[in-house]
Amino acid sequence: FAMALIEVGLFPRGAIVLVRPEEVRYVLETNFENYIKGPNVIEGAQELVGNGIFSSDGSVWQFHRKVASRMFTKQIMQNSAEVMLSQTNKLISVLRNKTQSSVDIQDMFF
Repeated sequence: FAMALIEVGLFPRGAIVLVRPEEVRYVLETNFENYIKGPNVIEGAQELVGNGIFSSDGSVWQFHRKVASRMFTKQIMQNSAEVMLSQTNKLISVLRNKTQSSVDIQDMFF
């Protein structure tokens, strides 16, 4: 696979970016034991997202993935994508029409 190792904000040592479905399957199913987050990523992620799928490795990660997999059906993902697109378009409109240097977007999330 031609995976890219790039440097991004939260991951100054680099992060693997997966683009093709076969790459995602390889990392998350076929060979997932070789792709751990490690203690540095886990510690940083826990501050942001708590103890869960995004901040765990090994059997803890597998447990969370099994639970989460039931929530990510094709229909749910399609509906979620439609909502995200709609909300993103609303945000873009607000930002384009802003009259001040700062914009309070909190109301858009509730």
